[in-house]
Amino acid sequence: MLAFQLPQPVPNTATKGECPIARPPRRSMQMPVKSGPRYDNMINVPKVRVIDHEGENIGVMFTREAVEQANELGLNLVEVSPNADPPVCKFLDVGKHRYEARRYHTGCVKRALRVGGPAYTRRMQTLDRRRAQQT
Repeated sequence: MLAFQLPQPVPNTATKGECPIARPPRRSMQMPVKSGPRYDNMINVPKVRVIDHEGENIGVMFTREAVEQANELGLNLVEVSPNADPPVCKFLDVGKHRYEARRYHTGCVKRALRVGGPAYTRRMQTLDRRRAQQT
């Protein structure tokens, strides 16, 4: 006989279809929200106005044809003006386009945050002098 007792299993009080531990609600199976411009197969309009990688207007064509032409050049078809009729798309490298947009945006933010810097104080002093001269 054992000198100690084994723990007894806890009886399951849950009925059929229930769990003793509350489960979190299931997430809906939606596509994740993507930020940035649509490109290639994410463009869901039948026809687009296409601008090539040199900036020349090719014209209005079917989206599939434009994507194929962009792939032949090793580029992506990027929607640059989605609100136009038809939307304007351009042959671009998506990674490079995103990098440049992020770089531009962070540069603008950094410049906007430097309000107390020496260039800002000089600009304010100049504006104050001009206002004083006008009155």
